[in-house]
Amino acid sequence: MQSSVNNNIDDSDGNNTDYELSSSLAEETKKPLMMDYDSSSARQDGFGIGGGPIGSVTNFFASFILSQVFGLFIIVFVSVWISRYLGGISFADSLLIFNFHPLFMTLGMVFIFGDAILVYRVMRNERKKILKILHAVLHGLALGLALLGSWSVWYYHSSKGIPNLYSLHSWLGLLTMGLFTSQYALGFVSFLFPGLAPGYRRIVLPYHVYIGVTLFVLAAVTSLLGITEKAFFSLDGKVNPRYADKPGAAYVINMLGLSIVIFVAIVVYLVTNNQYRRRPLPEEQALQLQNEETTSMN
Repeated sequence: MQSSVNNNIDDSDGNNTDYELSSSLAEETKKPLMMDYDSSSARQDGFGIGGGPIGSVTNFFASFILSQVFGLFIIVFVSVWISRYLGGISFADSLLIFNFHPLFMTLGMVFIFGDAILVYRVMRNERKKILKILHAVLHGLALGLALLGSWSVWYYHSSKGIPNLYSLHSWLGLLTMGLFTSQYALGFVSFLFPGLAPGYRRIVLPYHVYIGVTLFVLAAVTSLLGITEKAFFSLDGKVNPRYADKPGAAYVINMLGLSIVIFVAIVVYLVTNNQYRRRPLPEEQALQLQNEETTSMN
């Protein structure tokens, strides 16, 4: 499945990257491969980061760590908001069932979604087959949490007689969920099982990448709309203070929103910066050459 971003246009490993090349092929490709390998895509820094300067590696991992710090902030702020200001979570009360919605949506469709996108760039020395599986598992986890979060708000609205799907937040949420599910299914079939032929995967991959990044940003925008909507509903000056009066909950909500924006901005920077693109492992490049030679003979 690759419901999101591969960001490595060379996806010619097919479904064969888990077996070693034959000894004869390895001997045939070793010398010319390493001698003729374009230095612009060489893994000369040990991490497969373009050009190989130490500063690039340092900048990449510093940015990644910063993204995880703000990802942790997202989890902390949404947990504080729910536990301290919204009454916590529970299946015994429909109001508390609703609180699963902001928790699961921010955790699944923002934090886990973002980390799933980064798999190919952070774990760049792993075989692509392993990265595909991990990419699929993380997106599957994000989708599962999102479905549970969607159920919780639907259940709450139905139990309270509140209309569903009337706000911009709900419309964008429905659009995001529909596209995310479709992207997951198509990515799974195209890149993991059964997997398209290498030539077709090269055609599909750029669209898969673009849609994945777009969906990630759309999920974040939808989350921000939902957080703001809930802030106005819960801080209405009746039972709780008004949002405009800047109670403690308002600061927690605003910090949650800022953390989402910064996390998303860093993730998008890391996956759209061509300098940080994952470079193929030597055996992957050798297999690519083999596939291209086989295709040209047919």
